[in-house]
Amino acid sequence: MNTRTVSLHILFLFLLLHLIDSLDTLALNDTLRDGDVLISRGRKFALGFFSPDTLLPSMKLGLDRRTGLKWFLTSWKSENDPAPGSCSYRFESPGYRQLFTYKDRAPYYRGGPIIWKPHGSVPSMPDNFNYNVTIVNNATEVSFMLDTWVVSRHVLHESGLLSHFIWHDEEQRWSEFNYYPKEQCDYYSKCGPNGNCGANNADQSDCTCLPGFEPESPGDWYLRNGSGGCKRKQGASMCRRGEGFVKVTRLKLPDTSTAHVNMSLSLKECEQECLRDCSCTAYSSADESVGEHGCLKWHGNLVDTRAFSDLGQDLYVRVDAMDLARQRKRSTLVKKAIVATVSALVLLLLGSLMYCLLFKRKRGLRNRLKIELEPNPAKILG
Repeated sequence: MNTRTVSLHILFLFLLLHLIDSLDTLALNDTLRDGDVLISRGRKFALGFFSPDTLLPSMKLGLDRRTGLKWFLTSWKSENDPAPGSCSYRFESPGYRQLFTYKDRAPYYRGGPIIWKPHGSVPSMPDNFNYNVTIVNNATEVSFMLDTWVVSRHVLHESGLLSHFIWHDEEQRWSEFNYYPKEQCDYYSKCGPNGNCGANNADQSDCTCLPGFEPESPGDWYLRNGSGGCKRKQGASMCRRGEGFVKVTRLKLPDTSTAHVNMSLSLKECEQECLRDCSCTAYSSADESVGEHGCLKWHGNLVDTRAFSDLGQDLYVRVDAMDLARQRKRSTLVKKAIVATVSALVLLLLGSLMYCLLFKRKRGLRNRLKIELEPNPAKILG
């Protein structure tokens, strides 16, 4: 093969490759929206917006209202495959602001509504952890941003687990500080609609019904399966028949996706508003930074509540007149029992104190008498 033939072959291959590459392009009129991916005609490359699996301080979650761009985390497909997985972590603003983990597009874990109070319901942030929360809600964007005083990061795993890592400068390593979901009660709607989850330990959960409700399926509840939730007690009259509200303390407030919010109302005004509206199921304060003000109202089912031992907010649940009377009677009996117990303890303490004083005094008299009765050697010798 001569030099001319070789040159022609090289030129032909060059033109062929150039033709292939020229076809493998994106057109000028191709549009790209958030969540979309444009594939080149030759399927050699892709262009798109890819959400990360890691949240760093000062990164935003939310929505850019001008462009429609959404800021959220997306898990990897697997530990070694960075393709988008089935889980996402988002800041949701419909109803009232809260943080969600979704798995296969279904709610998997909810961080709870972000109530304005010191160290509110921000997932994986304990009371002794310094951080600032910035929430923006205007014509331009609605967003959530977490800023901390230490180097930290949140990572969304392919399983749906959200881990919080902190950097240890002395040891030059990341350590897992917290993770969610951690307990059975952390999983979304573990006890179903109108059910309240109270964990005895991390592996088990005890489901109870909120005041005014009863198990939807008593048989399932007997088998410790409360996922079916609760329904209104049979025969309950809930509209202008003497009904009222029962206070449930230290609670993770229900899902606020469809809750009504009015920040101008006090807690008392919120109660009156809810009482006038027969469809209002429950209410709570929306701002606990200075007292209790702002009004959150729920209509319909109360979903994804759980009890805490030392955290949470107060929820006021609507009950009928009969339940209200029973709750008040129970509350009165509890108060009487507390008063009786405290009184008995005080009497016992006073009795013990008097006994100790009398015993000490009696022992002192006995010692003095013993000294007086003993013979004095000096007197005997004299």
